Amino acid sequence: MMNILKKVVVALGGVDTSEKNHVDTFTENIITKITGDKIALTSNGGGIWTEIAEIEEYEFLDIYVVGFKPYKSFNGAELIFIKDRKEVAVLNSDTKEIVSTHSNVTERYLTSVSFEITNKNLDFLFDRECHKVIFKCNNKQEEFEILK
Repeated sequence: MMNILKKVVVALGGVDTSEKNHVDTFTENIITKITGDKIALTSNGGGIWTEIAEIEEYEFLDIYVVGFKPYKSFNGAELIFIKDRKEVAVLNSDTKEIVSTHSNVTERYLTSVSFEITNKNLDFLFDRECHKVIFKCNNKQEEFEILK
């Protein structure tokens, strides 16, 4: 019944309000205005942005992953840093519940994750010594090139 009504409305010059025609500019606007430092990218428009947050005596590395895979987890994620084909460090997320947000404008996903970094040596990250970083969550992963 609703399909017939929609077809009639469109035939009379109305707007097709089907979900398939909805353009999500909300998520895309967030993606284009991410704050922080871009530390890594992919050749097809993805990247990782970072910010450091301090809450009382704890420090957190907040990351924003713009990629092409959706992530959903209740077990957290990992950031794996690679230099000369060897793992330099693995950070386990403080955030356990992870859900990506989809932008159907550019067919990308935005995933935000926080890592507790109090008392951790992150010179390899700040000095950009690594070549790659892998974001891994629930048996899915995306690889990014570190910006120099």
